[in-house]
Amino acid sequence: MMKKLQRLFLISVVMCLSMPVWAVDEQQVQQTIEAAKSAFNKAVAEQGGWMSTKKLLKDAELSAAKGDQQKALELANQAKHEAELSYAQSTTQKQKWSEPAYLDQ
Repeated sequence: MMKKLQRLFLISVVMCLSMPVWAVDEQQVQQTIEAAKSAFNKAVAEQGGWMSTKKLLKDAELSAAKGDQQKALELANQAKHEAELSYAQSTTQKQKWSEPAYLDQ
């Protein structure tokens, strides 16, 4: 009996994990896309925007237009994360950069 309960519990956990937890609404997707665009523009202003981020933004907008809100949200979140990383990379490189030693001679 205990094994049956364990199996039933395991099956119910797997089924719950395979279902979407919440429905993604269009407004949430658009807000995330706008946040990602803003982060990307901030990175570009520091000469640090990555081209892959631009593609992710485009793909997120296309997915949203097709009605695939879940995929659009995932792509927009990934684009926002990349934009933040590219901004951090750009500002760090500006802080750490110096003239090469051979130019001082």
